[in-house]
Amino acid sequence: NPSTEDIVKVIEQSQCKRAIILPNNKNILMASEQAASIVDAEAIVIPTKSIPQGIAALFQYDEGSSLEDNKAHMETALETIQSGSLTFAVRDTKIDGVEIKKDEFMGLAEDKIVISDADEFAALQGLLKQLLTDDSEILTVITGKDATQAVTDELSEWLEESYPDLEVELHDGGQPIYNYLLSVE
Repeated sequence: NPSTEDIVKVIEQSQCKRAIILPNNKNILMASEQAASIVDAEAIVIPTKSIPQGIAALFQYDEGSSLEDNKAHMETALETIQSGSLTFAVRDTKIDGVEIKKDEFMGLAEDKIVISDADEFAALQGLLKQLLTDDSEILTVITGKDATQAVTDELSEWLEESYPDLEVELHDGGQPIYNYLLSVE
């Protein structure tokens, strides 16, 4: 997690006049707000708590608009997104009633662990069953550097069979730690 100083350095090194900070993690929100308040540039913080929220906010950015107008549009986009992620456990624990074993796959809806399973596809499927509703229109799946083609293919087939009206977008993100990042609109 970057510190306030880290965020300030990036803004100052960019020599920008205006900055929009997307924390993409609830643990970085406070450092982001502090950085925005002390940099010389005009800066705002969009309170994104996940990478999918950050991407959704970025789609609303309009170079010709003021920071305040951009902030309003970007924050509105956050209200329409549900995000999820699939990663792995580094130790045995129990959180929010979910029993987690080291090296199992954990599914997070927003920032809450909702499933843990030794089988990656089962964990992904269980997570998506919690994220997707009858009103869901678009699912964006961003695969990480450790995602396997076999699981991604299995996911695509299952989604096509189980949610035929859902538009699914697959992107190779190459991100570490999170095999899958999910955004539901």
